[in-house]
Parts: sequence; C-alpha cells; structure tokens
Amino acid sequence: MEFNKELASKITLKVNEKNILLTFDDGATKIMEIGELIDVAIWSENHKLLVTLKNGQVRLYHDLINFEII
Repeated sequence: MEFNKELASKITLKVNEKNILLTFDDGATKIMEIGELIDVAIWSENHKLLVTLKNGQVRLYHDLINFEII
C-alpha cells in the first residue's frame, strides 16, 4: 500500500508508543510497527508519512515498510 494523496485523505493517524494506528474512513484499522519510540507522525506535503522518533531521527515512509532517513 503506497501512500498517496487519496490514502492520506482517508486515513487518520494515532501514535501509540512504537506503533502508528492507521484508521480508515470506513473504520478499518491497520497497525504500522515502527520499532522505535515515536514522537510525532504526520502526513507530509507530498502525501508520505513523516515520522519523528524520540531519538531525533526523522523518517519519510513511502508505504508501510519502506522509508528514507531525512
């Protein structure tokens, strides 16, 4: 599931320690396991998932698994 404008508009994000709960408009929820303590998770301007970790690292997720460190 590649993150894009359509998905970003249908998903609400909630941080739960080392996981992000992705809640869809239809009520379905998917858990995204990050493996590190999360400070903030938001949608970026290009509709990718921007995750800031408690250790200061910032990751840009393109989908549920693939990310780059920025």
